Amino acid sequence: MIAENRTTLSPDKAYNILLSSTRKNINKRYIHGAVIALAGIMIIIIAAFNEKSRALYMSFGSVFVAIAIIYSIYNLVSYIKAKKHVLVTNKNICENGITYNYKFKEQSIQILCFEGTKRAKLDYKYDSLKKAYEYNDYYELKFKGYEVLYVFKSGFNNPKDEEFFRINLSKNNKKIISKIKAA
Repeated sequence: MIAENRTTLSPDKAYNILLSSTRKNINKRYIHGAVIALAGIMIIIIAAFNEKSRALYMSFGSVFVAIAIIYSIYNLVSYIKAKKHVLVTNKNICENGITYNYKFKEQSIQILCFEGTKRAKLDYKYDSLKKAYEYNDYYELKFKGYEVLYVFKSGFNNPKDEEFFRINLSKNNKKIISKIKAA
């Protein structure tokens, strides 16, 4: 079964989606900083109970906490600069928009991207798909790494295509996580 979808993103919509995805990835990095800070605090607590090596443990704990603080500041700066970074790295998409022609096959996803005058062909296997989310108007497909595809429901030619898309995901043991908000 093959399901087809044509998703067209206006320049503003493409920019907003790219900015949102970038900021989500930056926010996830705060977890790393928290783990490093927690390790540092635990080492400092150990230092309180170890008289022989107190200075050594305090030093190591302080280094971990300092690294966590620096990493958090770096993430904050990255979050603030995300708007400019998205505009610079995706200039053509943010100026012209982009169109995706999806073909959801039984074992893979084939995509033709049209960005202004540029054309690209992408292929993904369902094995590389980590998560699939369903929202009110679109599906978000997250792949290994930071690759994300947005498939708008309005891009399906008929309801059967959307049904085939969902069937192909379930055949490949990919569960769709619903994030639909009640109206």
